[in-house]
Amino acid sequence: MRVGVLACLVVSLVAGCSGDTSSHLSIVADCGKLVFPDDVELVWYHREVMFGDQMTDAVVDIPAGEVEEFKKRSGMDKFDAGVPPGWREAWEDSGQAQLLMENAGNEHLVELNKSPTRWVVIHTGGNESRRVFIRSGC
Repeated sequence: MRVGVLACLVVSLVAGCSGDTSSHLSIVADCGKLVFPDDVELVWYHREVMFGDQMTDAVVDIPAGEVEEFKKRSGMDKFDAGVPPGWREAWEDSGQAQLLMENAGNEHLVELNKSPTRWVVIHTGGNESRRVFIRSGC
């Protein structure tokens, strides 16, 4: 019995890591109930499925002029300044976590008491796009 559960877990993890960019964005959007703009760019993606629950992590670039619309259409309106210290580790594997250490006017949102759970950080590094760090549980 344990072998079957382990095999299922391995298959789920491998299936979550393969595929094309559009399917990965779709998985992140579905799990996090997010509405991305058409010109969003996926930088990094990771998905784990365990015992029927799914955790998706992603880093995306969104044009700076579309961030407010993304937040509004995704129902995210309670952002606070900065990045909680423990959050940097969540995106360590992305190779992008160092951006969260910069004091660049970052803002974050945490929604734990509803479904889906969402952790979002918007890095405002001053260029034409914003790097958005997303973790969703569904």
